[in-house]
Amino acid sequence: MIRIAAQYSIRPGTESELEEIVRTFVRAVHKHEPTTEYRAFRISDSCDFLHVMCFEDEDSHQVHRAAPYTLKLVEDRYSRCEDELTFTPLSGID
Repeated sequence: MIRIAAQYSIRPGTESELEEIVRTFVRAVHKHEPTTEYRAFRISDSCDFLHVMCFEDEDSHQVHRAAPYTLKLVEDRYSRCEDELTFTPLSGID
């Protein structure tokens, strides 16, 4: 299992737009990647977001990265980001 957290900040005033973009993206992940666990969060009322994803294996991770809905999210999100995304590998303890 591959677990990753992604955290980023966006420009103030773009929160509502990004929330809708992320909702659409997460629906696409759930529809097209039945073995992927994906959750997205906004950190309180800030401009900070956190995504947590779990992939079955490296192949499913690569499928996710190349998917058109992922590429669209990257394009839409980067145009609103304040800084670079931070990706953190996670280790399960369960």
